[in-house]
Amino acid sequence: MKHLSNKHFYILVIFCSVIILLSSIELMITIKDSTIFNKWLISNNLTQYPIEDTFVEYLNANLISYALRIIFPVSIGIGAFLTLTKFYINKTLVYVFLLLEIAGLSFTAIQRNFNSLFYFLILSLYVVLIIYTYIFIALKEDYE
Repeated sequence: MKHLSNKHFYILVIFCSVIILLSSIELMITIKDSTIFNKWLISNNLTQYPIEDTFVEYLNANLISYALRIIFPVSIGIGAFLTLTKFYINKTLVYVFLLLEIAGLSFTAIQRNFNSLFYFLILSLYVVLIIYTYIFIALKEDYE
């Protein structure tokens, strides 16, 4: 029985924190840009309602989407911290990490926000994180 190594922990946390940072920057740009808000109004046919009410709905929808997007890297980071300090790591737990990473990749891919550079960056980070976890943690480490 052994804990997650410091090297693997830091790499996992760096990837997760960069995903959270990019999601946060994308949220700030999305909420701040009035043209994106106007496109949202037109696409949802909400132009007849007051701007204040629709902006509150727009803001809430984006914040809920943001919370759902960052729950995957946050849970991976917390799990990695717990396996570094308190719990021992085994193959099952590594595959739980992989499952969370694939879920985060899938949730991000479902959004199909092809107009955003952050969308492609986050997708590529998830792919690199999955490859790293599978090759360097699941296959190369000897867990009991």
